Amino acid sequence: MNKATNPKKILVCGGTGFIGRKLVDRLQQQGRVVNLLVHDKISKPFKKNSVVIFKGDLLDKKTLIKAVENSNIILNLVSTFDDDACYLFNIASSANLLAACKDNKNIEKIIFISSGAVYGNYKSKPYKETDSLKPVTTYGLSKYLAEETHKFYSKKYNIPVIILRLANTYGPEQEIGVISEFLSFAFKNQPIKMHKNGKQARDFLYVDDAVSGIIKSIDYRSKGFDVFNISGKKAYSLLETIALIEKNIGRKIKIEFMPAKKYDMKYMCASYRKAKFAMGYEPKVSLNQGIARTIAYLIETTNNFSDNL
Repeated sequence: MNKATNPKKILVCGGTGFIGRKLVDRLQQQGRVVNLLVHDKISKPFKKNSVVIFKGDLLDKKTLIKAVENSNIILNLVSTFDDDACYLFNIASSANLLAACKDNKNIEKIIFISSGAVYGNYKSKPYKETDSLKPVTTYGLSKYLAEETHKFYSKKYNIPVIILRLANTYGPEQEIGVISEFLSFAFKNQPIKMHKNGKQARDFLYVDDAVSGIIKSIDYRSKGFDVFNISGKKAYSLLETIALIEKNIGRKIKIEFMPAKKYDMKYMCASYRKAKFAMGYEPKVSLNQGIARTIAYLIETTNNFSDNL
């Protein structure tokens, strides 16, 4: 893939985040034309190379109009997990970006990164894109409402929109997440705080597979509004996940069991069947392989990490 055969200008919002940085790197490796919308407060270094960088904020409409002006494909990875902020930010940022795009004839597609949290504790296993959405967390509700906002704009203004519901994504450089939290406790030789009995099931997605799914959606010829699950191969209980970490570090990890959270999801696993047949997406990295790669990265980059395992 190179610029000559694929000259589409891709605007990545959230390109300095955990998934975004790896996505931008992959897009550049493929010779794509990439622009970034970067928040003024972002201080982390990132490779600029041929990337055009717009400084701004998804809550600032003037910034957005300038950033999307000459873009063909918009990727929105911006999100917050904070309960006090996500309800307002995740919805308002999406609405602002869509409003900035609605009259722009250059835009061919908007891709919004959502989450499997929108399903809630639905009885269907694994979740399918056609299942009812019954979020049980503030974050899940904010993503659901953001999805509905995209659906409204897509139908009213005839904007092609793809919603990608990502599973629990993990891997090197992740700062917030179940597996990164478990590894942090293991590194500090502290017990993992486990709510309920640890039998809650989660579908974990290695970051390289998440990036592959996003790129598949960029190349997918979409019309109107569409939704795809981008997930791993199977669900693992939290206890099974800890067992795989123990296998990779060669010792047992203490677990401190705590009362169940009132709105915790008991099961979270989505089927990627639709994405497989429509876009050719399929996860490649098993949970055991992904955990091993993440630990190897931590050993290489973190002082005394291996000494504490």
